Amino acid sequence: MPIQDLEARRRLDEVEAKLRAIDRMRAGDGIVVQKLGGGLVISAKPSQGGNYSATVDNSGGTQMVLAQTQGAADDDTWNRTSDKCPVAVQVLTDFKYDAVAHTLTFRTRTFAYDKGGCLEDIGPENDLVTIETAVPDTD
Repeated sequence: MPIQDLEARRRLDEVEAKLRAIDRMRAGDGIVVQKLGGGLVISAKPSQGGNYSATVDNSGGTQMVLAQTQGAADDDTWNRTSDKCPVAVQVLTDFKYDAVAHTLTFRTRTFAYDKGGCLEDIGPENDLVTIETAVPDTD
């Protein structure tokens, strides 16, 4: 056999050995290995108690809305353990800077969480907000 054929055979043997090792792969506690047509999926097994939101009733309570005062560093906070109420926060989206008009525009969305801290709702984007920037006269 030519040297090139021997090298190719050796590589094929290595691939075959690795495929056999993968086929014999077994998962330990807390891990699931699924063999699918496109390859392997390795993931953590769900705990017997399920996730936090499924085992605890986090409904109810008066929703706290965290402030968003333009130009000020708001110091209000929310803590799942101590506040024990739902919370809503504004998230900035859709940023755009117009270099000709020297303006910044953006939108916001409201993210609402239950009192356990699990995301319950994402609201639609609001109307466009424009922040005008003063540009000094360079003449």
